[in-house]
Amino acid sequence: MRRSLLALALLSAAPPDWAVHLRRAGPVAYGMTISEASRALGTPLVRVEDVRNGCAHVAPDGDRDAGYLFMTQDGVVVRVSVDAPGVRTRSGVGVGSPAGDVYRAYPGRIEASPHPYVDGEALTFVPRDAADRDFRLVFETWADTVRAYRAGFETATVLVEGCS
Repeated sequence: MRRSLLALALLSAAPPDWAVHLRRAGPVAYGMTISEASRALGTPLVRVEDVRNGCAHVAPDGDRDAGYLFMTQDGVVVRVSVDAPGVRTRSGVGVGSPAGDVYRAYPGRIEASPHPYVDGEALTFVPRDAADRDFRLVFETWADTVRAYRAGFETATVLVEGCS
C-alpha cells in the first residue's frame, strides 16, 4: 500500500511540532470532526476499520502502516494510537522507549496496572490539572519497553482493543 508523505515523514523523523500531547496529536485536537482533522493534517483521514457502535479508526489516506491511527466516535476524533517508532509524546517517550522513561517523564503521575494480555503493564499518565481531568496517556509495556501507546479522552484510552 502506498504511504502518504505525512506518514513517511512521521516514521522517518517526526517533526518536533508533531508530538502527541494530552489534548492533541500533532495538529489534530481530540474533539475535532474527521473533516476538521483532515484539514489540520492537510491530507484526508480515511476509515480503515468498519464502524461499530459509532466507533471507527481512521488514518491518513487510509494508510494502516502510518504507525498511528485516530479513533473516532460518531465522526469525532477521540484518541490516537501509536504502534511504531517515530511518533513521540511531547515529553519524548515513544515506541521503543524503556518503561523507566515513562516514569521519569511523568514523575508521580503514573498509575501502573497489569497488561490484560501480555506479561507487561499499562502505565497511565493521570494529569493533576482539573482542566485536563478528561484526558489520559496510556503506555503499553512488556519486557520493560513501550510497545504501543494511546492518548486522548479517558473514555477512549481505557479501551484496550480499540473500539471495544
